[in-house]
Amino acid sequence: MPTFITILKGEGKILTKKGFGDHCSGISKKTNTVTFYGKTNGSAAQAKGRVRNETASSNLATSSLVDTTSWTAYTTSFTAPSTYTDVVHIYMEHDNPSIAGGIAYFNEVDVTLN
Repeated sequence: MPTFITILKGEGKILTKKGFGDHCSGISKKTNTVTFYGKTNGSAAQAKGRVRNETASSNLATSSLVDTTSWTAYTTSFTAPSTYTDVVHIYMEHDNPSIAGGIAYFNEVDVTLN
């Protein structure tokens, strides 16, 4: 049985986050890849992975929508900010958290410096 994280309907919380700027100054301007497995309970809430530069208030990448009830691999890439002190977070979340009854599952979330 895999270990996974679950998002319940409408909570919209950060499930995992990595603050690159505080710990990895050597990755500025470099390409990184986020990979994960995801599935939902079939709800229209769907799900996604998203990379956000919190310092600049901008999204760096968003995965394709997780809209299947079977475990499926997803990948999205982003370029780290040129300012290494910028804080970058990775969100695993519902695409539409206002829809009742949605459950999203995520497993094996990983970030790789290319």
